[in-house]
Amino acid sequence: MPKRRGFTLIELMVALAVFAVILIITSMAIGGFLRMGSVQAQQNTLQQNFRFAIDSISSDARQAVAVGVPNSPDAVLAMSDSVSFKIPEEGGFQWVRYSVKQVGGSFELDREHVTYNENSTNPAWSSLPDPDQQPVTEHMPELLKVYFIHSGSRLFVVMVGRMTYFGRQQTVSLVSLVYARGTSGSGT
Repeated sequence: MPKRRGFTLIELMVALAVFAVILIITSMAIGGFLRMGSVQAQQNTLQQNFRFAIDSISSDARQAVAVGVPNSPDAVLAMSDSVSFKIPEEGGFQWVRYSVKQVGGSFELDREHVTYNENSTNPAWSSLPDPDQQPVTEHMPELLKVYFIHSGSRLFVVMVGRMTYFGRQQTVSLVSLVYARGTSGSGT
């Protein structure tokens, strides 16, 4: 009858050490993968909101007969944290203004409007949305600021956001050029 032999204590300790090293390497790889997924999700959110905002701003800019930025109606090059478009409509025109609002601990890009007619003397901006109108961007802690740079028929939109990479915060910016057709450049 042959002798049965089991593992020695040294063989068992070596096997456990190899298993522990493999487990540590695997958990580090999974952790890195999850962190990269979080970074990618932040980037996607910021880029999707920026694209949607640019589409909305572009739509209003194409219809506008005038583009304005506050406190600089006659400037050749003007920069502001809000922009207004004068859009013709039946019986008059409306001004549409884009600006960043803080909501709790996050920010959103809002679209406000006011309608003028020939009898309007000093109508106020209305941030109350129409039933089918929503903020241009969702509440997002990644959004810090939006700047509008206006020169003639060109409007540069600069969206500044914050991303968290592996525990460090980094500021990023996305820039887009929008052309406003047929604008006279008068400000609000």
